[in-house]
Amino acid sequence: MRRSTGTGTVLAAAAIVLLVAATSRAGAPTRLAIELPPDVTFVEPGGRVDVVQVVGIDADGRRVGFAGATPVVTVSVGRIESVAPPYRFAFTAPPKIDGPLSALIEAHLPDAPEVRGTLRLDVWPRGPYVRLRLDAATERVAWGGIVEVGLRGETRDGRVVPVADRRVKVTLRGPGKLEFLRLGRYRYAAPQTPDAAGRSGVTLHAVVASDAAVHGKLPLWLGPRASGRAAGERPSTEKVGAGRPPGSSPTSERTPRGTAGTAGRDDGAAQEPAPHGEQPAIGTTKPPEKRPEAGDEAPRSTRNGVAWPGGRLLLTAWRVHALSQEGETSRRVRRLPQAGAEFVAREALQRLRFVVLDDTVTGVTAVARRGAADGDVDEQATDLKLKRNKAGKLTLVLESRPPEDGTPLYVTLRLERAAGAPSRDVVVLRRRTSKPRR
Repeated sequence: MRRSTGTGTVLAAAAIVLLVAATSRAGAPTRLAIELPPDVTFVEPGGRVDVVQVVGIDADGRRVGFAGATPVVTVSVGRIESVAPPYRFAFTAPPKIDGPLSALIEAHLPDAPEVRGTLRLDVWPRGPYVRLRLDAATERVAWGGIVEVGLRGETRDGRVVPVADRRVKVTLRGPGKLEFLRLGRYRYAAPQTPDAAGRSGVTLHAVVASDAAVHGKLPLWLGPRASGRAAGERPSTEKVGAGRPPGSSPTSERTPRGTAGTAGRDDGAAQEPAPHGEQPAIGTTKPPEKRPEAGDEAPRSTRNGVAWPGGRLLLTAWRVHALSQEGETSRRVRRLPQAGAEFVAREALQRLRFVVLDDTVTGVTAVARRGAADGDVDEQATDLKLKRNKAGKLTLVLESRPPEDGTPLYVTLRLERAAGAPSRDVVVLRRRTSKPRR
């Protein structure tokens, strides 16, 4: 992201003067527009956008002033501050992130909270990739079998390209051995028999050594398909302990985190050759590098889920569903995303469960739009169900079908109240595109 220039500041000041001059001949604002300089499409961690302009829009679509009022502006992550009241603000991104996320900027008039506007600004890691992808031809490896794994990266313009970078570290959690073949290519060899812990799966982790915010992972099943387990469900790398119900694991009982965190102890690792040609030992044990936590401004996870930006919703579950020849398959995603981050999965359908923390909310509606928060409405993409849990809290189950081509689906949740203005929360879902044929 390029920082605001002097020219951009002058243009913003000129726009404000014209806005004030037009106030006398325009109507009252019915909504607010939040605007950025034209060269700002994203921001890096710790980056600052000097010109965030809030303007009024009347019923005829004309730009109008606020008649002496100063809008209330908040942001889900990072910091927003007033620099030239009442129209100009500045945004600073959180200094640390654990993967790409979006900052939701909201503005409303203090005496007319229904006059409001929102803007979503992406916060992306530094460097050429925003995330890494590990791909294999199969999700299941027989005992003693092998599978080749490819490493690709998603760029800031949405392209998925091969990663040929010596500074990417790929590690293995679980039994077996991971072998480096060449830049961007690896081979996983499963053990001949289950290990003493009885683990039924492994997970491969990839991370850019210089920036732990850029990472990816790939779960793999081991052995023949187990009966009674849904196809596509994430394999367990933990041993079922005594006194724990069958099918559960210590992971399912621990508090889910809003950030990706560390990968745990590795049983094998593979890494690209060092810049001076030194080859690492293949299959050796290497502890994972500790990843930094999200910035202090980022909402933290709670004991029972992830508190979504704004503090009105608590994300408690995320399931994904796919269609196969055997029918619908489902799996629960164990690691919930960071608050405000996208929900990305290969499966066609995603189901999210939220608990409404604000007891004044009496109802919720959902509107899905393609590509942007103000994009085209897709009435067929989302279903919403409401109910009360045992504690009397209002809960919602959001079922969404993001576009198959990977276009993000923006779902705006409108939280209604018996008295007072409604509030809005935005959830972004995206379907991971299919792997290209080799």
